[in-house]
Amino acid sequence: NGKTEIVKFYEIKCGDIIYLYPQNNIEGCVTINFKVLKSYFHLTEVKEISIGDVYPGCSINFVMSYQEVSPIKAKIRVNSEVPFYYINGTKYYTNETYQVCVPAIICIPNNLTVDLTRYLLKCVKICNLTLPDKLILGCGCYNITASYNIQYYLSVPFNLTGYVNGEKTIISSGWYNAGEVIQIENTTYYPCEYERYIITSIKPSSTFVINSPINVSVSFIVQFYICVKTNITLHALINGTNNTLTSGWYNAGDVIHVENITYYSCPFTRFILISVNPATSFTLDSHMAITANWLEQFYVSVNCETIAIINCRNSTFKSGYYNDGTTIKINQYQYINSTERLLILMVSPKNYCIVVNSPINVTLSKILQYYVCIVLPNGTIKGWFNVNSTITLPQKIEVNGVTYVLKGSNQIIISHSGVFKPCYLVQQCTSTTTRTSTTSTTSTESTTSTSTTSSSTIPSTTTQSTPSQITHVSTSVYLPIVISVMIAIVIGAAILIKRK
Repeated sequence: NGKTEIVKFYEIKCGDIIYLYPQNNIEGCVTINFKVLKSYFHLTEVKEISIGDVYPGCSINFVMSYQEVSPIKAKIRVNSEVPFYYINGTKYYTNETYQVCVPAIICIPNNLTVDLTRYLLKCVKICNLTLPDKLILGCGCYNITASYNIQYYLSVPFNLTGYVNGEKTIISSGWYNAGEVIQIENTTYYPCEYERYIITSIKPSSTFVINSPINVSVSFIVQFYICVKTNITLHALINGTNNTLTSGWYNAGDVIHVENITYYSCPFTRFILISVNPATSFTLDSHMAITANWLEQFYVSVNCETIAIINCRNSTFKSGYYNDGTTIKINQYQYINSTERLLILMVSPKNYCIVVNSPINVTLSKILQYYVCIVLPNGTIKGWFNVNSTITLPQKIEVNGVTYVLKGSNQIIISHSGVFKPCYLVQQCTSTTTRTSTTSTTSTESTTSTSTTSSSTIPSTTTQSTPSQITHVSTSVYLPIVISVMIAIVIGAAILIKRK
C-alpha cells in the first residue's frame, strides 16, 4: 500500500499459504511486488484474507497467486575522472553506456587515491540537477556527470617558505590542488638555534604548477654555529687553509685544526696558547663552543746572568720571557767556593725581589770578593774583601805599652784569598836596637761588606779593629811575609849572641 516492507521468501509455489506479520496497521487491499531469482513477479490474487484491520503482531493468512513479467531496464552513462563506479553493487567503468535492470542503485566513489593522485567528489549532476553520490533510478536514459577535485602529492625534504597562488605560506609535504602555482623562496632555514640549511639549488624548479605528483629536490649546505671564546686572535687550518677562527657559521664536515701560534701584542709582550677545549683538531658535526686559554708573558732583559729564586725554585736568572706574576728573588751573594763569591748589586731596579707584570730591564753589578785573614800584632781580622781593593795598614800599633812598627809597604792589594801577615817590629824605648815581634793577641772575624770603595785603613790604636773598618782589602803574598818574619828572628838572635 505504498510502503516498502522487506519480505523474505525461501521457496514459493502457486497456491502456498503465506503468513505476513506487518509492523504497522494495514487497512484495505494489499498489493505486493517482489523480486526473486532475477525475475519479476506480480501478485495477481490474494485469497482467504482475514476480515478486518490487521494490527502489528497479527498475521494475515492468504493464498498468493502470481505470474512472471518482463524485466524493466534503464540506460545509464556516468562521466567522471574516476575510472569506475557501482550499480547494484557491481563495478562499472565510467565514460561508457550500460543498460541495466531497474530499480538501479547507483553508487559513485566519494574519494579515491591512485598513485599519489587523489580524487575528492565535488558533486553529482543529471541535467544540471545536483544529486547525492548514492541514488536509485527507475527506467529511462540517464547521463550522469560526477565532478571531482583532483589533488597531487607534493613531496619536499623539509618545510619550506614560499607562495601558493600568490599567498605566502609554509610549503610542506602534502596534497595540493591541480593547477595551483607553487613558488619556493631561496631562504636560509633554521631547524634550531645553532643549525641552519643554506639552499644551493631547487629541482625541478623554484616555481612550478601542480599538474602531477612532484618530488621537490632541494640541495643545501648544513652549517653549525661555533662559539669561540678567546681574548686573543685564534688561527686555524680550516680544510687545509689558514684562517682566523672566530664565532660564526661553518659547514658540516669542515676539518678544523687550531694552530699553536704565539701572539705578540707588542715587541716585549706575548701570549702563549696553552690549551684549547674541547680539542685542537676536530671534524665539525654539531654545534661547538671552543675556549682558548692563553698565558701572558713579558720580556725581562738582564745585563748578566745570575742565580735567583724564581717562583720558589733556585734557577739561573737570564734574559727571556717570564710568565705574568712570576716572582724573582735575586741572591745578593753568589758563592763560587768557600773563599770566593760574587756580590750582586742591583743598579735597576733597586729591589732584589721583582714581580713580573710588565717588560723589565734589569741591570746588575757583580763584584768578585775573596775571603781574607789579616794577622796583626793586636789581633786578627777575617772577612770578605772586594777584588783589587786596597787595605792601608797602620805604621805603628801599640799593644800593652809595646809599640810595633810596620816594616815595608803599608798597603795590601786584594787579588786572591788567603792569610796576610804584615811584618811589624817591636820598637825599644831604651835602645836603638829593635826586634821583631810576631805575636798576635786577639782574633776578630769581619762581617761581609757591600761597599764598593777600593781602599780601607786599619786603625793603629790598641783597640782591636772591627771587621767593618776593613771591608775592602786586596791580598798580599803569604810566603814573603813568612820569610821576612823568619829573617827578623834570625837577625835578632844573632845580635843577642854577639852581645853576650
